[in-house]
Amino acid sequence: MRRVLAAFAAIVILSSTGSFGSTPSASIGLYVDNVHLQNCVSIPWSQQRYTVWSWCWASDDGVQAASFAVIPGGNGSLYRGAVQVNTDIIDHYTGTNFMTGLTFYYKTCQYGWHWIHKEDVTQVFSPAYLKIEGGVLDHAGDVMTCQVNQPWTLFAITTRAYFGNCSPIATEPVTWGAIRSLYSE
Repeated sequence: MRRVLAAFAAIVILSSTGSFGSTPSASIGLYVDNVHLQNCVSIPWSQQRYTVWSWCWASDDGVQAASFAVIPGGNGSLYRGAVQVNTDIIDHYTGTNFMTGLTFYYKTCQYGWHWIHKEDVTQVFSPAYLKIEGGVLDHAGDVMTCQVNQPWTLFAITTRAYFGNCSPIATEPVTWGAIRSLYSE
């Protein structure tokens, strides 16, 4: 009987804290098109310009604010140009730049897909990518839902924007002997 009560108490505690069976209220990803389908471009030469969009998908909880940074990575290099915030839905934002993070405050609660910002990117050398991280601001890596008391909650990061090599996995030819030697003593 003690075990049953202990298990029941654990389930109640975990479900009340939101860490048991909870899913993110939103997901945010970087895409290289205006319909959130493409996240990679194979670039045949350098100095080609693309637009990168941050897209958010909000669940039934909705989204009223989002806080994140957009950080470059990879062995290549990118030149980041003009940035446009979606003023149709964004009221204002705080923070100084995308490297340290910005918090976007919405005019009204948003549901489903919507874009937050877009920026021009010129790939100088490949491969390179942009990724979403939390940043250094309060509530970094969080969204504010539209629920009572507007709780901040983590969002899921869905995609990076890749420039250069769009193949999902790099492979190279190998023999069975080479594989066997990895596991021999």
